[in-house]
Amino acid sequence: MSAENIPLPLVLEASEELTDLQNRRKAVAAFTAESVLAAHERSAVYAGLYDGQPAILKLFRGPNFKKKARRQKQEMERLATFMSTGRYRTPELLDAWVNLGITVTTRIEGKTLAQALIRASLGERDHLIAEAGHWLSRLAGPTLFRDTFAGKFWLSRKRNDLPRIQYPPDMVLARALLARLEALIPDVRGHSVTKAEIHGDFSPPNLILTETALYGVDIQSVAPQPLVRDIARFLLYLHIVIPQRDSGLKFGVSERDIDVMLGTVALPENERQTLLPFFIGLEMVDKLARLRPDHVRAAALRGAINRYLETV
Repeated sequence: MSAENIPLPLVLEASEELTDLQNRRKAVAAFTAESVLAAHERSAVYAGLYDGQPAILKLFRGPNFKKKARRQKQEMERLATFMSTGRYRTPELLDAWVNLGITVTTRIEGKTLAQALIRASLGERDHLIAEAGHWLSRLAGPTLFRDTFAGKFWLSRKRNDLPRIQYPPDMVLARALLARLEALIPDVRGHSVTKAEIHGDFSPPNLILTETALYGVDIQSVAPQPLVRDIARFLLYLHIVIPQRDSGLKFGVSERDIDVMLGTVALPENERQTLLPFFIGLEMVDKLARLRPDHVRAAALRGAINRYLETV
């Protein structure tokens, strides 16, 4: 097994861990690993074959590994009731061994939405973003509800990210962002917010296009979250990684991308004008804390933040 961009010791550790589990549980040996897709302290992800079928095996680690595997199993079973057919889908759960922290799902062969967007024309880009919006609407639809928004909670979470920022100019930007978000609290606190059981990781790399469907992958446990949060994350990813060159900016990201996405997701007008900029700002703080200062995307992120601070 091999994997790009994963330190070799982690790849070897993940390979040995899976082999040990397969020796202990014969049924797990039906999975033949071909590569390690991810490996860290919380989980390891393998691509391979399960009973001859292309599959993804996820091995949860840590003190709550059984609980995490159980929650993913339950979520995949729930999604199968309404996202196993049609245009907008999620992978099928093939098997699970909760006591071992293992789930196995079908491996979707296709092109990620991120890959498709790179070479897309303007019209194709609009279509692909709209498709992503339809997928999110399908996912969220059965569990949509209204709640009262408490902005301070989200702001306090992002303040906890500050110690991770070591580059002084980025710390200046982060503090300016947090100050701007603090100033927005009176405009968002107590507002009605649309929530749903969603995963919080809605982004182009986690959507795969096939000839017949659009799949959302890397599905884990869910929690009731603001729908606008996933939209903000998706839009910021687009602007930083696959920017729209022929569009004006709004809230620091492409205004055209915003319009296309919100043309497919039923988000009330008050959330579009108040909560969307608030969550885009939160996502900017999050990305600033996660990206290395010399990362290829860091300059684009700083540019988006500066534009956000000028206009929001």
